Amino acid sequence: MTLLGSSDAGVPARLAALRSEVAELRHTLWAARERAELMDVVAGVEALKSALDSLQLDVVHELEATNAVKPLGWASTQDFVTSVAGGHHGHGRAIVRLANHTSEPLFAPLAEAMADGWLSTTKAQVIERAVDALPGNPDLRARGLQTLLDEAKRL
Repeated sequence: MTLLGSSDAGVPARLAALRSEVAELRHTLWAARERAELMDVVAGVEALKSALDSLQLDVVHELEATNAVKPLGWASTQDFVTSVAGGHHGHGRAIVRLANHTSEPLFAPLAEAMADGWLSTTKAQVIERAVDALPGNPDLRARGLQTLLDEAKRL
């Protein structure tokens, strides 16, 4: 998908190549595969989605910080993200919020966990909201974040 006249150079081209590689895997005869491999594929897909979501958060943060979507006719980064993702009302707002938080030093471990592929966006949003609801004490918030990440890793 090409948006707003973007060229095939750089990161969009690399993402297109990755998407093409993944699309080829759909031709796999899954019935001929072992159960353990099927389970590993599902886990691998989830890890890949988390890593891609982490990449998206970095880019969404940059779009939000620079108001890059407004000159191109979008009312807000939130609206752009909701539209591109085909998400429900509030989806863009939640992604922009998570993108902004994961760019802060406190939430850096959250961003790293997503990039490492073991923390989903849904779990990251739950952790982010829980930590954000804690009192403003930085040590308490950091301990709370680490505790929630430790628990999420065990799930």
